[in-house]
Amino acid sequence: MNPQEAVTPLRAPVVLVVGLEPVAVEGCTVCTAQVEAREAARRVANTTKVKTCNEELVNHPHSETKGAA
Repeated sequence: MNPQEAVTPLRAPVVLVVGLEPVAVEGCTVCTAQVEAREAARRVANTTKVKTCNEELVNHPHSETKGAA
């Protein structure tokens, strides 16, 4: 193989995401922390942690009737 034809390895991990991911509820510090943890996990290709953060975001409770008595 000609050295000029050599394939350069990827410098960062490639993570394929299928579908949409949950987002933080505005103003919620718990949600914001999960999104930040998910992005940190994605940077190091920790797909298990990415999935866990997504599950935490989905399952984190918020009142749909915020402010209602």
